[in-house]
Amino acid sequence: MTSAPPQASTILASLGQAAFVWNIGTDAIVWSDHASSVFPDIPAAALQSGAEFSKLIEPERSIRMDALGHSPPAHGVDGAPYRIEYGVRSSTSTPLLWIEETGCWFAGADGRPARAQGIVRVNNERHARDEQLVRLSRHDPLTGELNRTHLIASLAEAIEEAARFRSSFAFMLIGIDRLARVNDAFGFDVADAVIAEVATRIRTRLRGGDVLGRFSGNKFGLILKNCTVDDMNIAAERFLAGIRDDVVPTKSGPVSVTASIGAVSLPRYARRSAAAPDRFRCGVRMSNARSSAASISASPTRSSPLSTSAGS
Repeated sequence: MTSAPPQASTILASLGQAAFVWNIGTDAIVWSDHASSVFPDIPAAALQSGAEFSKLIEPERSIRMDALGHSPPAHGVDGAPYRIEYGVRSSTSTPLLWIEETGCWFAGADGRPARAQGIVRVNNERHARDEQLVRLSRHDPLTGELNRTHLIASLAEAIEEAARFRSSFAFMLIGIDRLARVNDAFGFDVADAVIAEVATRIRTRLRGGDVLGRFSGNKFGLILKNCTVDDMNIAAERFLAGIRDDVVPTKSGPVSVTASIGAVSLPRYARRSAAAPDRFRCGVRMSNARSSAASISASPTRSSPLSTSAGS
């Protein structure tokens, strides 16, 4: 005696999937059996209409209807295919469930979407992998801060923003002094631990809205928004003190670390006339000495090089 074949809805549910038919005219959605196993934290009433279901969707509630409007209508019985991804959750206290929806929609007599049908499936693992790939493409794997490419892109955005809103900002390079000696004495693992710890110490001393990235092996770039020359000097001393005042614990023992900073400040933009020269960029250079920073002569060009005393 052979057993009865499993229902399609049971198979779909075991794969984290559910089928649906959405009557767009009445807004009613009919799901396959066991859809509750795909949406375990979603109330059944929220799955019964497009309007109620859309209230659970993040980041754009209108993504399902938008998908139908953006795909061209198909002639015949095949329908117009579409594919979208979105997150759903019943409240902000519940974890976001990432969904991939694949289906077709069918036009009514007026050519507008009248019915849609398809399959949704839980897509948490793939979404997590995609987010990780995006993060790896933007961030330095050792420190978790922006990599050089995206740091430079953020710097370009800061320059445009300062010009548009006539605001000021500063750009700093913080270099770990004599990192090569740490490599030679303790090995690369210890040097990496020093770099990661310095990044953490800088990060904890940033304001909201400031940007930190790894510029090169031993150097970090910082974009400090709404920062005058005086603010820049104070911030530079704060960063230097945070790096030098406590030793870095490593597997080979504590390591004393110092750093040097080079910085430029872009002053607030003023209205320029034909006779007005380019705005100056003032640079400062700071070492580990506790004395105040010495000012470097201002340069009358926007492309002047950044002065830095960071060691290699």
